[in-house]
Amino acid sequence: MKNKKTLVFALSVALLCLNSDCNKVEETPPITDLFIIEGRLVNSCTDNSPLKNRTFDLRDENDKIGTNRINVKTDSNGYFKIYSNLKGKNLVMDDGLGIGKEFLYHIPGGKSLNIGNVVYDFIIPLNIVCANYFKISNNDSLIILLSPLNAIKYLKGPFNNPNLGTIYIKSTPLFLNKDSITERVNIFINSLSNKAQTKYFMISNCDAKYDFILDF
Repeated sequence: MKNKKTLVFALSVALLCLNSDCNKVEETPPITDLFIIEGRLVNSCTDNSPLKNRTFDLRDENDKIGTNRINVKTDSNGYFKIYSNLKGKNLVMDDGLGIGKEFLYHIPGGKSLNIGNVVYDFIIPLNIVCANYFKISNNDSLIILLSPLNAIKYLKGPFNNPNLGTIYIKSTPLFLNKDSITERVNIFINSLSNKAQTKYFMISNCDAKYDFILDF
């Protein structure tokens, strides 16, 4: 009787294994919330040399302290590949110092993308053009304040044509939301008490043309 019970038990176990595959190894489910951001970190708009072995961070734009950030390092060609699970609507790249330099805004979170060249020192020419050139005297000079108010530039006359000159500004480009206001420029004639004009303009990429039209 005991042998019969043992036989029945063994048959039951064998049938269970046939139905459930007792030798099957339990697989870890794939991580579906990771997405990949890849690209190449270069020096500037006019110098595409790669920033080799450079560390930087990816974080949510709203996380100013940067407690939830991913540390990244470029290779010998400036290439980087980030496996991220940051779900913020807009991500930002900075130099990883917490309150350090930010060099790309508005990267969409939650989807994989190749963002190509990322410029570390984004310096672009801003052409100052006067629509009413007759209102500018040859003796005038322009005082230009950039936002944030940490840079003052000057253009001094005499001005020989409506293209008054070019200044170079440093800014942070936007990967998305290119209709957002990112820079404010105040231009004064001769003194800071004689305001000529305040305008906003968009910063997007190195190839865009940036003109500031004085139309007072």
